[in-house]
Formats: sequence, structure tokens, C-alpha cells
Amino acid sequence: MVIGREEIAADGSIYDMDYAHSNLEFGYASADRCAYIRRFNIDLSKAELRAVLQGHESDVTCIRWNKVNENWVTGSDDCSVRIWSKEGIPCIKIIENQGPVSCLAIDTSNGCIVTGSLDRVIRVFDSKRKDELVQRHSGHTDAVRGIVVLPSRRQYVSVSWDQTIRVWNAFVRKGQSFVSANERVSEEKISFATQADQTAERISSGVKETNESSQNQDDDEDRRKLEDELQNTLNSLKLTV
Repeated sequence: MVIGREEIAADGSIYDMDYAHSNLEFGYASADRCAYIRRFNIDLSKAELRAVLQGHESDVTCIRWNKVNENWVTGSDDCSVRIWSKEGIPCIKIIENQGPVSCLAIDTSNGCIVTGSLDRVIRVFDSKRKDELVQRHSGHTDAVRGIVVLPSRRQYVSVSWDQTIRVWNAFVRKGQSFVSANERVSEEKISFATQADQTAERISSGVKETNESSQNQDDDEDRRKLEDELQNTLNSLKLTV
């Protein structure tokens, strides 16, 4: 289904969109100086309009859901970044970016806002410091058009109209964890899975030794202990996931 046959999705070209999984909502940015939040529905003609984010004075070029701070973030050609509530309205804060915002990214390890601009500069704003500008990267010779954050490597990767891709050191707070919350969960899953594999190997080895021996009661008891250990490991994995 298409939003547009029965209802116009926006009054201008749509530049960007993002999805808030926790809210089951998606937001999109438009040349009509607004951003829109809709409740997701597989039938897009029924995707309820939840909020219209108004206030930018020029095209809204990008929008991101900040899952760390649980709010919407928009960037605009008016050289500003705006932070909106979880519901979309009201606008919580306006950040002066100094250059027209051409792309946005959220660092999921700390919630920082990373902007790329037509003035060729990458800027990082920290919500823990009242959205203060904490880092500035220069080097591109044309507009920055895209940014990807790599939390586990503490790096940003940017692309530009200057035909280059550049890698930058990310902003890291003192004492900040090396990886994001999502990556820590993944590592725990891998750890539990490894434990399960190791226990299964021990059971397999124990069964093989039992078959080669007289299979006395002591061997059966050892095998039961190993099977119990595997079951406990699998239960821990299930609860963690």
C-alpha cells in the first residue's frame, strides 16, 4: 500500500526517514519544513499520523530516532538540529549547527548526535553536557553526505561529494564502555552458546568413553551430571535471550 493515493504523506519532497522500534513508529523529513511521525501499519494507508514536527525554517533534511535518550532528532538546511519528545511534540531543544545539516547519525554507545554539513564539517553534540559541541572534524573538501557510527571501534565513517570516504576517531566519555548495549547483549549470547557447545562436546566425549569401557554405574552417573550441566547452561541461555 502507498501513502499518497488517499492522503498526501507530506507537502514537499521526502528526504529521509527512520524507524523507532520501541514505539512501532516511523518518522520522515520533508522539504515542506516539517517532519512527520506515523504509527507503523503493514497497510500504509492506515498508518496513523501521530505528530507533525514544525519549527524548522528551511527544508528538514534528516531525521533519526535516538534510542539511547528515547527522542526524535531532526536536522535542517536552517543550520539547526532539533530534539523532540518521544511523542514528537513538543520540541525539547534547538542546537545551532553553524552549517546546513546534510546528514545525521546517533552514537548508540552514548547517545551523542553526530551531524554532517554542507560546510564540510562533522560535529558531535553530547546530551550529557546539555548538547554541548564536544568534537569537530574537518578534512572533507565538499559537503558531507552520510555518516555511519561504529561503536565497537570508536569510529565514525563519513562520505562526501568530494568523492572520498574518511574514518574519524569518535567522541568517548571518560569511563565509557567500549561497546554499545546491543553489542554487549550479543557478546553474552555468544558466550552462553560457546558454553553450551563446550558442554555438549564433553557429553559426546563422555558417551564415547563409556561405550569403549564397561559402562559401569560410575560412568552413567558422570554422564547424568554432564547432561544436567548442559540443561542448566541451555536454560541460562534461554533466560538471557
